[in-house]
Amino acid sequence: MQNLAKFLIFALFLTSSDLWAYVPKEGNVTAAVGPYLHQNDFQSAGSRLEVPVLGGFALIAQGDVNDRGSLDLGFFYLQKDFYRDQGSQFLAEKTDMLLVTMGYRWWLSERFSTAFAFFSSYTMGEPEVMYRTVTPGESFDTSATDITEYGLQFSLQAELWTQDQFALILDGRYSYFLTLKENEHGNDYGALIALRYLVQEKKSQNEKTP
Repeated sequence: MQNLAKFLIFALFLTSSDLWAYVPKEGNVTAAVGPYLHQNDFQSAGSRLEVPVLGGFALIAQGDVNDRGSLDLGFFYLQKDFYRDQGSQFLAEKTDMLLVTMGYRWWLSERFSTAFAFFSSYTMGEPEVMYRTVTPGESFDTSATDITEYGLQFSLQAELWTQDQFALILDGRYSYFLTLKENEHGNDYGALIALRYLVQEKKSQNEKTP
């Protein structure tokens, strides 16, 4: 497992349980924004170079369906790297990417939740070659040259701090690409530290004005 993943697991266990936490309620809408760090899991298969931790920016919108589940929509603007190894040929490329997730979040407790989502990603601009050992004249590329990719994303989220309508959350994610090329590595671990804001709160019957 990557250093980023180890740090994320350690941070989740550090969260204390004596703080007030967000209680999901049908009709509530929240938005979270913050920096996103991620690292390709190619190292787990043994790599020829140091796989960097790349950065990005994320916006997460969430709408509570009931007190146990929420719709989860995410927008991630990031740099994404791909590694492809076939025989004597090896190519590492990275590109700017917009990744959009649509999924469902289950609340395990008032402070911990997990989510499963489908995603589509869209590359922007020309890819940058990070490392290349390809025979001249050979046609060999990575998914960094593709316009669109699809996959699944898994999330484990913890609430670190809450005050009124604001909260600080730590969200660990794993992205699994379904449309990678043959012998290509693109799946990655990610961590989002974000400030969440309660945009809309559904009032109870007692709170409604006559």
